[in-house]
Amino acid sequence: MPETVPLTPDRVAAVTWAMLAKVAAKEKRRDLLAAGGSYKGQLYLVAEIGGARFMKLINTELSVGHSSRRGKSVAPNPTALVALILSKLNTATRERLVRDLPELFAAAGNRLPEVEPVMLTLADSLVTRLRAKETHLVEGTVSCRYMLADA
Repeated sequence: MPETVPLTPDRVAAVTWAMLAKVAAKEKRRDLLAAGGSYKGQLYLVAEIGGARFMKLINTELSVGHSSRRGKSVAPNPTALVALILSKLNTATRERLVRDLPELFAAAGNRLPEVEPVMLTLADSLVTRLRAKETHLVEGTVSCRYMLADA
């Protein structure tokens, strides 16, 4: 059975803000906020927690930034890349590589076996050419300035 904790005014405030944050996180509708919009308002918060009351007046100004495009670098999934390379090998080479590589890796102190520098250069060039840049739309930042007062 949970231990009963005394409800001090600070604890009532903490519980109220925590409850409000959880509700707000689930009820927010970011998609309905207009880009570049600015909203001023007064919120009256009244909570009753275990018979204790918490009341605040909140003067707010909510600002919504404009959407922008951001770029990011994308590369193929390493597992899919290895699978594609394995699929290009003949059956005997593929089976030998899949069988032996884990043992070689362990024997080398959990490092890949050394390969010729020309192979590393070739692999680096391929990975670089498989990397692409994508852009995506990012919604503007929502910020809120507020002042609290006892209600």
